[in-house]
Amino acid sequence: MAKKENEEKKNAKVSKTIKLDKNQTIQLYQNKEKELQGLSQRIEQIDGILIEMQKAEAALSQIKKLKTSEKILVNIGAGILVECEVSSKSPIKVMLPGNIMTEKEMEGVVADVEKRKKELEDAKTKLVTTYNQNAQLLKQISKVFKEMQIRDAQKEQANNTAIE
Repeated sequence: MAKKENEEKKNAKVSKTIKLDKNQTIQLYQNKEKELQGLSQRIEQIDGILIEMQKAEAALSQIKKLKTSEKILVNIGAGILVECEVSSKSPIKVMLPGNIMTEKEMEGVVADVEKRKKELEDAKTKLVTTYNQNAQLLKQISKVFKEMQIRDAQKEQANNTAIE
């Protein structure tokens, strides 16, 4: 029975060879190239969100240290800062999808940010792994395509020589 399991494992590891013609190879290359671009864009988006979350974490950390009635500068975007007075550090207003606002305690918000950051970092790691695998496959496809071109050129040369 152990022999049978070993044979099944060996058979499962054997990869199948698929033969593609020149046009199919070009199409596969183009599809993988588009897939890489999409993965790259998603990774950049996640990086942007992670930066935003790090800024939120840093701001929450600083707000924890503030005293009530202390003044702070709030960046409202486009390089515009507004001086505000902190009247309360908790609860914190949090925007949910669909422009819904809710209130949460500081510790809950910090925990949510940390959780979301971890989820995003995990997603990014998976995307980077997929990106690297696809980049490797793209290199292999490119190599095969070059070999196809060399063979085609050799056949063409042989045909031209035979005609003479």
